[in-house]
Amino acid sequence: MGQSTAAVRNRPLVRSSRVARVRTARIYNRYKRYAAPHLRIIKPALMRYHGPVIEQFRSISPLFVRDHRCGDFAFSILIFAISIALFASLGSQITWIEGKPLPAQPGFWPLIATGSMLLFSSLNVISAFVSEEKTGRWKEVMVWLRSLEYAGWFIAYVFLVPKLGYLPTSIAFGALLAWRVGYKREGILAAAVAGLLTVVVFKSLIGAQIPGGELYNYLPSQVRPFMLTYL
Repeated sequence: MGQSTAAVRNRPLVRSSRVARVRTARIYNRYKRYAAPHLRIIKPALMRYHGPVIEQFRSISPLFVRDHRCGDFAFSILIFAISIALFASLGSQITWIEGKPLPAQPGFWPLIATGSMLLFSSLNVISAFVSEEKTGRWKEVMVWLRSLEYAGWFIAYVFLVPKLGYLPTSIAFGALLAWRVGYKREGILAAAVAGLLTVVVFKSLIGAQIPGGELYNYLPSQVRPFMLTYL
């Protein structure tokens, strides 16, 4: 007879729970071998608590098990490191005004945001650590790194707009990005037209304050004011 649907559905969770117990046992053995002797020398009072704390962590670690994608562990470590850096820099980045209530302080909501980010990123690290490993972690990481290319395109666009002008830069980058992602002639042309329409809507109709390009200074005097104002 075949297994029930519930048994088949719960099989990954059971396997992940075993992985969690093995990993937490490995952490405890390393802790007991390397860290505990030093703590016993430095702070003997801590030794009465370290055992129960580790045992409690071993008992609750299966609660953090989840079905995750490959690359989650690397991503969780990265976000946790960023959270620590942001939280550690709060002292030099925010101000506290004497006499104001806490919710009205300029640093209150940044403190709440970075504190929450630190808390939940640490829980994500624990969850990714005790969950079952999946192959392809670094392949997934490389996909994330390749996406940074488009951030570079955006930075180049922002840098070139004051040099070449809003109109030619928007048309050129629209066509180049369409070519980069694999579009053929029709798609590249449509992207260039979309860049032109973006300029018309935002600068000509809405009047967005976008600096004119230095390239416009070389245009004939009859055309230059129109290009600087509307394109």
